[in-house]
Amino acid sequence: YSEGHWWNLVGEWLPAAGRFPGGIAEPLRIIREKGMVPGLWLEIERMGIQCPLAAEWPDECFFLRHGKRVIDHHSYQLDFRHPTVVAHADGVVDRLVNEYGVGFIKMDCNIEIGAGTEFAADSVGDGLLEHQRAYLAWLKTLFVRYPELIIENCSSGAMRLAYSLMEQHTVCSTTDNQDYLGNARISINTATGVTPEQAGVWSYPLTDADEESVIMNMVSAMSWRIYLSGKITEMNPNLMALIQAGIDGYKEMRPFIPRATLHWPLGLVQHNDPWGAYAFAAEGRTYLSVWRFGAQTSIEISCPWIADGKAVEVSCFYPASHPVPFTWDGAKKVLFVEMTEENSARIFRIKG
Repeated sequence: YSEGHWWNLVGEWLPAAGRFPGGIAEPLRIIREKGMVPGLWLEIERMGIQCPLAAEWPDECFFLRHGKRVIDHHSYQLDFRHPTVVAHADGVVDRLVNEYGVGFIKMDCNIEIGAGTEFAADSVGDGLLEHQRAYLAWLKTLFVRYPELIIENCSSGAMRLAYSLMEQHTVCSTTDNQDYLGNARISINTATGVTPEQAGVWSYPLTDADEESVIMNMVSAMSWRIYLSGKITEMNPNLMALIQAGIDGYKEMRPFIPRATLHWPLGLVQHNDPWGAYAFAAEGRTYLSVWRFGAQTSIEISCPWIADGKAVEVSCFYPASHPVPFTWDGAKKVLFVEMTEENSARIFRIKG
C-alpha cells in the first residue's frame, strides 16, 4: 500500500506503484482467473503519522488524550464516531470491492492505543466504548452493501477475539504464532472461544520441512478453516502431495463442521501434555484428530459419543498414504493409537 517507511505512511490504502508495476488489479485478476476469490489485507482503523490525510483531517478524527493525538507504532487511531472517518473507510472498501474485485478482506488491528479517547466523552473509557459501537455499526453497513463479502477479524492474531466483533465477521485469525507445535495446541483448544467454522488456522509448512511436520501443520488446521500459507510452490513432490491430500480431505470434512458436536476426549490440552485429541461428530461420522508431542508412543482414546452397539468403520483418514498402527475396541468404544515418531499427528475417521 505504501512506499518508503511503510508504517509511517499507511492510511490512504492506495496501491504502491513500485510494488505493483502492472497495478494491483493485475494479480487480483489472475487469482480470479484461477477460480479463486482474491483478498487483501487492510488495517482501516490505523493511519500513519506521515500519511497525507493525517495533516488534512481535524484532530477530532483521531483518538485524543491530554489534548493531543495518541500515537502508537508511528500511527494514529481513527475515531469512527467522526463522519470524515466513516466516509473515508467507506471509500476504501468500495474501491477494493468495486474496482479491484476483492471478495475477502483481512481486517487487522496491530496498534495498542491504550485506555481510549477523551474527545466528546465522559471519560477515555467512554470514548473507547462509543468508538467501538460506531465501528461495529459501520461494519454492519458493509454487509448490507456487499452481502457476499468475507471479512476476517484479525488483531495480531486473535487479540480481539470477542463476539461483539465475531457477530460481524465471517472468520477470525486464531493466532499469529509461527511454531507449528504451539499452533497445534492452540488449535485443539480454539473451539472453547470461537465456533470452528469461524476459526481460521494457519498451516504454513516450511520448504525445508520433513513429512511429519507437514502432516501436523495440515492436521492442526483441517478441523477448522485452513489458512494455507508459506512457499508451497517450492515444496518437493512428496510434501506437495501431503498438502494436496490435506486439502482434498478438508473438502470432505468441511460440510460437517458447522453442524458437528465437539469432543475433547483427552481434555483441553496443556502446554506440556504429551498427547492431544480433538473430535467433531455429525451425521454418523466422527473425525478424530490425534497429536503426539512427547515421548510416550501410544495412547488410548475413549469415544463415548459413539452409539452403543453400533458397527463402525475406522480408518486413518489423513494422510491415508502414511497410516499408523491402531485398533478399535467396539465394545469399549476405545481407539488405541501408536505413533512411533515424536511430534506427529493423524486424523481418524469413524464412520457408521
